[in-house]
Amino acid sequence: MKKALCVGLALAFAPMAVQAQSTTATVTASAVIAANLTVTPVNNLFFGTLAQGDAATVSVGAAATAPQTLGEFQITHNADVSVSVTPPASLAGPGGSTIPLTFECGYATTSGGAATPVANCALGNTGITTPGTDQDTFVQVGGAIAGADTNVQAGTYSAVLTFNLTAIF
Repeated sequence: MKKALCVGLALAFAPMAVQAQSTTATVTASAVIAANLTVTPVNNLFFGTLAQGDAATVSVGAAATAPQTLGEFQITHNADVSVSVTPPASLAGPGGSTIPLTFECGYATTSGGAATPVANCALGNTGITTPGTDQDTFVQVGGAIAGADTNVQAGTYSAVLTFNLTAIF
């Protein structure tokens, strides 16, 4: 028994073979590249001075007849941009009078340039030629006053169109 105890103690105190251990670790590296998005007004939409009951149209992608002006603003961006607006249904005037109208919008690559009209200004994304590089897109705003209402009160009629722009990346 002494012999077995001695062998057992010898094995217990004998140098043990060391086994190598390994594991892995991960780290995620990331960066956010900021979208450049600036807006510059170019022109307000102006239908001109009208007589009661007159109609007026200012068309996207076409030169406006003076003194009319096509509404327009410039977007400088380095990513796609989502553009949306909920256009008002009328111009508001004195004493609560209103003039119904419709709006159209479109994108152009130059100020006053060729643009395809989109009814109700349902524009969607601008598109970008070279991601990461600044480019200019011009949003044109036109519309039509149907006229025929000879009972509207004289005065200045207006509405504000607020466009929402969001960089997409």
